[in-house]
Amino acid sequence: MDCQHLHRSTGLTSLWRRLRCPQCWAAQAVDRVIARGIARMQVEPAPAGGQARVLAELTALFPPRPRSRSIWRRRLLPPGVLTAGLAAAGYGWVYWSDIDPNVSIPTHAMPSVNAFDTYRAAARVASYKDQVLSAEIYSPPLILRPPYDHPSGPTHFGGVPAGRSAAAKPRDPLAHLPPYHVYTLQEKELLLQRNARALALLRQGLREPYLRPAIHSVNADFNYRNNDQSLIDLLELEQQVREERGDWLGAVNSGLDALQFGEQIARGAGVGRYTNGWYGEPITIDEGSGIYAVVPVSIRKRLWGEIRHLDAAQTRVVIQRLKQIVSLHVPPAEAYQESKWTYQAEVENVFQYPKWRPRSLDQNDPLDHSPMQTLMKWLHMLPYTKRQIMHGVTAYFDHLIASARRPYRIRPDKLSAPNDPVNTRLKIETFGEGLENNRREEAADRALNGLLLVYAALQVYRNDHGVYPSALSQLVPRYLQAVPDDPFALQGPFRYRRKGAQYVLYSIGPDGIDQQGTLWRIAPPR
Repeated sequence: MDCQHLHRSTGLTSLWRRLRCPQCWAAQAVDRVIARGIARMQVEPAPAGGQARVLAELTALFPPRPRSRSIWRRRLLPPGVLTAGLAAAGYGWVYWSDIDPNVSIPTHAMPSVNAFDTYRAAARVASYKDQVLSAEIYSPPLILRPPYDHPSGPTHFGGVPAGRSAAAKPRDPLAHLPPYHVYTLQEKELLLQRNARALALLRQGLREPYLRPAIHSVNADFNYRNNDQSLIDLLELEQQVREERGDWLGAVNSGLDALQFGEQIARGAGVGRYTNGWYGEPITIDEGSGIYAVVPVSIRKRLWGEIRHLDAAQTRVVIQRLKQIVSLHVPPAEAYQESKWTYQAEVENVFQYPKWRPRSLDQNDPLDHSPMQTLMKWLHMLPYTKRQIMHGVTAYFDHLIASARRPYRIRPDKLSAPNDPVNTRLKIETFGEGLENNRREEAADRALNGLLLVYAALQVYRNDHGVYPSALSQLVPRYLQAVPDDPFALQGPFRYRRKGAQYVLYSIGPDGIDQQGTLWRIAPPR
């Protein structure tokens, strides 16, 4: 007890204060117990071990209660520790799964003067692109019902509305032409005159080095295919016009320009491109995901008939150009390598989004989804890591590249595409699905160019000797450095045999069965 009056004098004032002190008043009973204990101790000494015995008796009478744990520690601590552990493990997994895969994507050194820019300039100045394509059709006039959608009533095929005079006809003879119009030679020449600037730029690009800029973003400009095709259509139209005019050398040069252009624009291009970015359905700008079906077969067909009208000197020049064109050929493995880098860059762009996991499952704008849907998508993507996804991309394209290096007769091993949501969303399996088609197109492209080269050499040989050779080996080394191999065969050159004064030159074709030239038969005129 701590009383401020306890140790003072025993005067009346101090006594009165102690009587009024609450602490002293409450301690009177305790004081009496202590006083009796002191008196008892004075009469009888304390036994040895008494204190220990008293404490033992008191402990037996009043056993100590177990220390009670608080509600927080008893009920909340275990699940709290478990939750904190799971949160730490989840955060660690997310941090570890978001580590960048560090893929090195090379960037090509672009030439200072690039034919790619020249071709784009030519495509910009080209005009009447749809009419150039229509002018290539050699079909008889179709009997059609005249259209009646003109605001002034029925329209004649000449483009003059019914009831109007000839003076109302537009000055431009290429304007308001009806559908399925069969172009005359003069109209075709007028189309070529309107595109003289585009043709000049196109031929300027043929003399320049070409390398297509690498596409490392889904937001890049992918409208190359349409521009390239319009320029090839223009060259084919020029080939037709020169052939109709009897300018055989000019027609051959136009066809060879188209072949060179088709081989040139494949350099730096992959086997497929996507156009709609992340939110839209990916579509390819190259037909069948290929890059070898750009030049129409009709151009080569005309070349077969046009070369035979050339003399020996002109044909030798054609042979040199064909050798140059063959040397420009892009192997399919190189095209798939470009696609690999493009696709890796595209996946890297996906990883740049802070919320790339829920976006990987969105078919439309992810802002249209509720937070709960976003959370479910995020949890669905949680087991996948960036390095795991990129490793699947790299392994898949490495398999495609190795398969593209094989000869056409050796079928590639099948490999399943990565099935993670990112690659599934970007439709990576389309590259593998188009592998066989791309290999066939590439082999056909080499076969057609090789057959055309051998055909030109045979023409020169006949001009020099009066007859065709008995074997293709007789063309080496004066006319050809080596006889081209048949891309569809495991090994060996194209098939050739004399047949009287003529010959049969052919490739065994994609089926690999030698049918003695029934599919690729060439019978030059006598």
